[in-house]
Amino acid sequence: MSEYDGPEYDDIDMASAMALSPDGDTVYVTGGSNGDALYYDFVTVAYDAAAGTPRWTTTFDGPGPGYDYARGISVSRDGSKVFVTGSSYGSATTAIDYATVAYDSASGSLLWEARYDRGGEDYPRSITQSPDGSIIFITGESDASPGANYDYGTVAYDSGTGQMIWDETYDDPDRGWDVATDVAPSQDGSMVVVTGSVNWPFPTADSVTVAYDSRTGNMLWVRQLDGLGHDEDHANAVTVSPDSSLVFVTGHAIGISSDEDYVTVAYDAAAGVTRWLRRYNGPGNGVDDANALAVSPDGNTVFVTGDSDSINPDIATIGYDAHTGATLWVMRYGRPRGGGDEGNAMTVSFDGAKVFVAGSTEQTQSVDYTTLAIDAATGRHLWDAHLDGPTHGYDEATAIAVSPNATRVFVAGFVDFVSPFEANYETVAYEG
Repeated sequence: MSEYDGPEYDDIDMASAMALSPDGDTVYVTGGSNGDALYYDFVTVAYDAAAGTPRWTTTFDGPGPGYDYARGISVSRDGSKVFVTGSSYGSATTAIDYATVAYDSASGSLLWEARYDRGGEDYPRSITQSPDGSIIFITGESDASPGANYDYGTVAYDSGTGQMIWDETYDDPDRGWDVATDVAPSQDGSMVVVTGSVNWPFPTADSVTVAYDSRTGNMLWVRQLDGLGHDEDHANAVTVSPDSSLVFVTGHAIGISSDEDYVTVAYDAAAGVTRWLRRYNGPGNGVDDANALAVSPDGNTVFVTGDSDSINPDIATIGYDAHTGATLWVMRYGRPRGGGDEGNAMTVSFDGAKVFVAGSTEQTQSVDYTTLAIDAATGRHLWDAHLDGPTHGYDEATAIAVSPNATRVFVAGFVDFVSPFEANYETVAYEG
């Protein structure tokens, strides 16, 4: 277990994302820390995966007098670079920009920095890269002027130099607040897919998924999903099948006689035609929100996780047949004497045998990290592990990764959020 506590006493250090080097030797964790006692900065830490000892720590402070908070991280395919993106105040105005930085993975030295500013406020939410590692893709919400409605804002950079290759926005015809939440490339390198919601957070919000040509940014197709209840619908995650034939999106949509339900949809990657759509309404007929998804290495199974109402919210993880949408299994998990439980992130072992979920579970007097291991074929619960910070406060796991040989599972987040003035990064490794 490894902790990062910024230099200021009682500061707030919140890890938001994590990535593992391709060889599994180094764990990279990023987020925000108000180390100068005034504003957050990006803080990225590299750990030895075997021992948990820090290899380097680096801080990024944007040019403007305001908050800089990292939201996503990715490691280059050859393991030589680490890419971090987040929101950062610019120098020309007080508006917030996308800020993306590349570090040398061995030393943490800054290689390049790129900023994306449409004139208003720009908040990146997700980062990924092309299969060959040559292009970095970032998406989020962006507006053209202060106070304007947000649009999806997606940008592509050359991974070696940080030079912008293209940038594209998507503005729903209703011209409301459009929030992109996730981005994923196709494995054949031809396209990149963005998902989120438009006209959010109003009752007319719908999920919208957009596919772009990865090299040019030309829009290939757009698909909008309006739930059965024609109310507030939101997509949280997207991925593409290993053979690049299907796009999977998950999130929630309001039902006819239920509250939010998990909604998972498969689109044909070439044309955007819906192949299948599945809803999941938990036994409490209350709020069910899918936060993350993953696909098995062979492309045959899609997994989703999130929180789902019963007596109290549970972590509910579902396996679907990727080609038909048939439900293969549902695994619900709630701790005894617990309150609200939530799955925030998930991954699949490289051999496809296990699914790992990270999130939080509420006990009588605390909220703890919770990590689950699930048999990918049957949904059987294999093990669970919990981390309760030293002050028994609010501890939440936000990211998860598994080593290439599936022997270790790494979980990152923040612990000891006992007041508005204290929290630390916490990264923990478990035997897989």
